[in-house]
Amino acid sequence: MFGAWTGIVLTEKFSQVGVIILSISLLIAGWLMCPLSDLSRPLLRFASAPMSVASAGVGLLRRRAAWKPQRTTVSVGPEPDRDDDHDADTVPFRVNPPAAMEPVEADPVEEDEEDDRSIRINPPATLSLHTADAEPEDQPRSYSLPPLDLLEHAEDFPYELLAKKARIAAATLEKTFEEFGLNIKVSEIDTGPVVTQFELELEPGLRVNKVTALEDDLAIALRVPSVRVVAPIPGKNTVGVEVPNEKQVMVRLKELLVASRVQSDEMRLPLFLGKDVSGHSLAVDMCKMPHLLIA
Repeated sequence: MFGAWTGIVLTEKFSQVGVIILSISLLIAGWLMCPLSDLSRPLLRFASAPMSVASAGVGLLRRRAAWKPQRTTVSVGPEPDRDDDHDADTVPFRVNPPAAMEPVEADPVEEDEEDDRSIRINPPATLSLHTADAEPEDQPRSYSLPPLDLLEHAEDFPYELLAKKARIAAATLEKTFEEFGLNIKVSEIDTGPVVTQFELELEPGLRVNKVTALEDDLAIALRVPSVRVVAPIPGKNTVGVEVPNEKQVMVRLKELLVASRVQSDEMRLPLFLGKDVSGHSLAVDMCKMPHLLIA
């Protein structure tokens, strides 16, 4: 009912053409304000596609009409004899179809010549070439070691002199301990090439730290630069005092090799370190000490 009355009012106020124009204007305005206009744009593009194709075809026809092809004379077949005064504007040439092409074989003479040539190829100066014939030998090789006569002989050990000095030092140690109120006796003495070790017997209940606290006093009493208290001696339940010798003996490699011959034969890579305080040779196997080998 509302629509009918609206149509009558619009017809009376406007003509029929004006009503149509007004309706179309309102429809377009509503369409632009509506979010659905984004969805209808692809439809408009699709509808205008035939006109774009038609305009592109018209432009192509116009460009073809404006283009004039250049003529080129091509002669297919055997080339005829021509005089020197032939027109230079027309350049005839022969075009053979691919089916008529024959494979071109290489000249065997050139291959033979290349095979007969000997070319020397020099490798880099720092490159080590490995031949296929060279194979590692699994068989153990026998080496002849140099004789021991090349090494220097061991020095004479002054045992009498060191023993005399050791008895005097032992009495001095016992007297020094007695002055500090300690009942300590020297039970054994080991004379080495560099130091002499005095083995001490402690009275029951005596603490070891009381002995270690007297290192400086013992050095002053013995008139040596320093002493070293070993508490306890490895493998024993006693305490040791190491005092440097007045005369030190150089340890030679030859005496180490001779003294450790049986022990070193069981090692793969023996390393001779020297002698301990008792004069025993010290040798270790480097294969069992990889960290020392790396260091």
